[in-house]
Amino acid sequence: MAKRHQLVSVNGAAELEKTLKQLPGNGMLVVQGRAVNKTLKGARTEAVKLVRQSIALNASDTRKSFSVIRARYGRNSGYKSAAGFLDIKGKPYPLARYPFRPKQPPSQKGVPVASRKPATVQVLKRGHRKVVEHGFVAKMQSGHVGVFIRDGELRKMSRGRYQDEVKQPIRELHGPAPAPYFRRDIMLRRLAKRVRPRLQKNMQHELDYYILQQFRRMAGKGRR
Repeated sequence: MAKRHQLVSVNGAAELEKTLKQLPGNGMLVVQGRAVNKTLKGARTEAVKLVRQSIALNASDTRKSFSVIRARYGRNSGYKSAAGFLDIKGKPYPLARYPFRPKQPPSQKGVPVASRKPATVQVLKRGHRKVVEHGFVAKMQSGHVGVFIRDGELRKMSRGRYQDEVKQPIRELHGPAPAPYFRRDIMLRRLAKRVRPRLQKNMQHELDYYILQQFRRMAGKGRR
């Protein structure tokens, strides 16, 4: 199940916070919301880097586990809040998404099980490649390559290279999801430490831009 993690507080340094509170209308929420949305993009990148320090999943798949929940803006209501979140899914990935060998399924038909080349996979970044007990690499008719084991009661195969033969059905193995590694307290503290300076910088930039926008609007009204 996805779990939201809010970014560091939008409150900045004392001077910045004081200036924000003096903005008219919903100016403070506008500035905060824009800054949070801009920061969220970099926060996801940093979160992916942190998770990949623990597991050997590639960056692309790790990134897919995260989604950004932006601070929303309505034309009539403006920013209702300046909260930004990172969602992370708990779905595990197929074991073949991790570094595995052999890369290409060997032709092992007719080779005794005890003599077949076993599948090996590295899941933890600091760990070693480990043999998957009873595991083997196979390529499906769809072209999908995965790490499988034979599991369940014997039955007559209805399709594939072993059609009409009596065998155990195969089951694809999955590795751990990135979510448990990201949800650790130490991981969240490291993310906050990396994101906080970026958020403060974006906050100052959006504040300057907002004030400039207000001056331009007032100047435009004065010329009418």
